[in-house]
Amino acid sequence: NPLHARDDRGQMYSDGCLLLGPRTESGECAYGDTEGDKTVVLFGDSHSMMYMPALDAIGKEKGWKIIGLSRANCVIADVKLNQYCDEWRQNSLDRIKEEHPDLVVVATSTQAVYSLKKNGKQLSRIASEPYLIDGMARTFRQLEEDADKVVLMRDQAQAPRQPWLPHECVAENLDNLKTCAFAPKRHPELGFDVDAAEKTGVEIIDPMPILCSNGRCPVVIGNALVYRDSYHVSATYMETMAPWLEKELARLDFPPGSSSN
Repeated sequence: NPLHARDDRGQMYSDGCLLLGPRTESGECAYGDTEGDKTVVLFGDSHSMMYMPALDAIGKEKGWKIIGLSRANCVIADVKLNQYCDEWRQNSLDRIKEEHPDLVVVATSTQAVYSLKKNGKQLSRIASEPYLIDGMARTFRQLEEDADKVVLMRDQAQAPRQPWLPHECVAENLDNLKTCAFAPKRHPELGFDVDAAEKTGVEIIDPMPILCSNGRCPVVIGNALVYRDSYHVSATYMETMAPWLEKELARLDFPPGSSSN
């Protein structure tokens, strides 16, 4: 039901594994096959959490333990953002070091929420970009020391901002869903995730081809609502992306040897 789209966030959210407020240490937050012989950590802000339904499905099928470490509006780049975010980031990195997972999947928003302060002065989002690139590169290097493999899920194209919302458009245009499709839009000047990955050699998976094609991003694919708001994929649609994500990971040789299959 498109009118209930905002609540379509998945089990990880229901379990309290998207941290908010003063909490700075994630719980167990284990999914997939919790006794699996491979461990995958999903790490980032709410844009990482939205990939859990796909990874959970893959983990159950393949025998992978999936750990979700996510905090809302918290950049995982090694920069000073705020007390709670900075403490949670360090706690999460310490846990990853302790787990030494087979794979860390990173995903983060790249938009305006991550404007930094320097010398007591609030920077614009654009002025914050060089610091975010350098900080993200430091985080990637740390992860590469503490995990066998690191992959970035590139930040996806965003839907137009409010007052236009995909699920509201669907509710009003059930007989003409093409009306709700939008043109993909990225801001390359705000791509610290990709810039840092390229700087450190971290491999990248781009969700754009499965979310948007022929210059348009449909808001319903098959019988699933794609977005729960203007910037997050719904848990229902994300679960259908599991076969695609499994192939993308195999393309990047995870697990090792899978790229030749």
